[in-house]
Amino acid sequence: MNDRQDTQHNCQDGQESPCRAQAKLWGTTELLCADECVELWRLTIRQGGYSSRHLHQSKSNGFLVVCGRLMVICYLDQTQQRKVLDPAAGICFVPAGVEHRFLALEEATTVYEIYYATPNAIIRQSDIVRRDGNGVFTGNAQDFPG
Repeated sequence: MNDRQDTQHNCQDGQESPCRAQAKLWGTTELLCADECVELWRLTIRQGGYSSRHLHQSKSNGFLVVCGRLMVICYLDQTQQRKVLDPAAGICFVPAGVEHRFLALEEATTVYEIYYATPNAIIRQSDIVRRDGNGVFTGNAQDFPG
């Protein structure tokens, strides 16, 4: 892995530049380090903030919560599997090709998101297939439609 302080990264806009926090509707995301096989991002998510429903074609990812609580929702066939993570929960892995999203259950939930390429693949920003958008849900997490 490359040291973020010494390296230029290929950021989401496709331009070579030092990565800084990028604003999202749900909070911020920051690339900490990357190479062609692994990326490490820090997410700071507002309560109720959720990602798009999406999948990655050739990279898997893991979520490690260091502050707050995060619900990871995976879509398998016609069902949803919901897993609530907190700092004691360990890492939740989502394999390549599995549709998923997250929802923050507490304010300022902080998560490290790890992407790693499947065998014989490299990480590309174009790897993501989105089904919908992201945003902030203001209701009870139990009622989140997914």
